[in-house]
Amino acid sequence: MDSRIYILTHKRLTGQLSFMENSELARLSLIPENKAISEEISYLWNISNNYFPSKDWKKDDAKKDFLTKIRSTPAAPVTVAPVATAVGSTASAFNWKLIGGLAAAIAAVALIWFLSSTGESKEVIKATNTIHYAEVIDDTKVWLDKGATLTILEESASVRKVALEGEAIFDVSHDPTRPFTIDLGDNIYAEVLGTSFRATSGHDGSVASISVTEGKVRLYSSDNAEYDLILLAGEEGELSPSKDIAFTNKSAERKGLMNGTEKIVFSDTPIKEALDRIGIHFGVEFEYHGDAALTCHYTSTIMPDYTLEETLQVISQVHPNITLTPANRSTVNVDGGCTD
Repeated sequence: MDSRIYILTHKRLTGQLSFMENSELARLSLIPENKAISEEISYLWNISNNYFPSKDWKKDDAKKDFLTKIRSTPAAPVTVAPVATAVGSTASAFNWKLIGGLAAAIAAVALIWFLSSTGESKEVIKATNTIHYAEVIDDTKVWLDKGATLTILEESASVRKVALEGEAIFDVSHDPTRPFTIDLGDNIYAEVLGTSFRATSGHDGSVASISVTEGKVRLYSSDNAEYDLILLAGEEGELSPSKDIAFTNKSAERKGLMNGTEKIVFSDTPIKEALDRIGIHFGVEFEYHGDAALTCHYTSTIMPDYTLEETLQVISQVHPNITLTPANRSTVNVDGGCTD
């Protein structure tokens, strides 16, 4: 998770940031140390590209001071995926792996609200009208959606337990000796050792759900052993014994909390151009098969909360002779052709 701030900041500076990545960067920037890293990288980028007046900034001195600072700071190794550099950009002059090492050098900042609960004192974190970021037990990161509440129920040598009302994204600190348990209401719980996922509670009578980004989560009912789901990365599950629901989806997509608010509008756009734009939006690649020419155009609006599957279905309704089949989480096969 930590290396993402470098990748996304770099892509923003080089104009390669997709719709979904922009939402992810906004979420990660709520973490104070991530915001500081992104600002420092942007600062160095601007100096290197002479975006600041020379009378105010000395590019060579700024580079030297920045690199000296990094090299003098012991840091755990951070793996950063290679990122393409825009043609004509001076980004190649940077050692991004070196910059990536700065992550471990910046101290975590806790942003937790302490309120009172009836009967005993507990930590309660509440998001009002904006997404709220907090760090809780063992530096576990939490992004609470608007109106959501997280209560710290128990923290000991063997237990980490919280209760969620509403929706939140978790990045749980790994500790195999202390499972992290989330009370989702209606005697439904999520248990993890260390992973990233989105959780929605059932405290209001709705269905409890988990969508896993990394790692593994167990979603279960303490009342009925038949309602027990193991969810891996890329899967989502819904659980509600009272409604006889125990459901797993093998192709979970990011939607809801942390999605952007912008929609994508296509107006008589060449279909291949539209597909390429949708591919950037969802982080997938369209692979074209067969010799049918894609000469048609596409007119439609992709709403912010659409999943990839919903978007492909809309395209198929407009152009039924074009077959769009997800091969895996990063590739969609395109077969058939246009009729116009």
